[in-house]
Amino acid sequence: GIYDLIEQDQRQAAESALDRLIDIDLEYVNQMNELRLSALRVQQMVMNLGLEQIQKNAPTLEKQLNNAVKILQRRQIRIEDPGVRAQVA
Repeated sequence: GIYDLIEQDQRQAAESALDRLIDIDLEYVNQMNELRLSALRVQQMVMNLGLEQIQKNAPTLEKQLNNAVKILQRRQIRIEDPGVRAQVA
């Protein structure tokens, strides 16, 4: 692991390993932010379902809602942490 590299005085290898971990973590944060944004969009659509103006455009709203749910499902599949994936499900 990284500690072994540090103990063996392999500084460059340890730094490369840390950089990879940071890149992975940043990608994970980006994915979670996309998931939150998609969930908020779906929540907003659901909250607006009762509005009279929205009811006139029900077919369009239904299509948008279905597309948003599909995006959420795709994002959920990409979650690597099983605990987080279960919470999102």
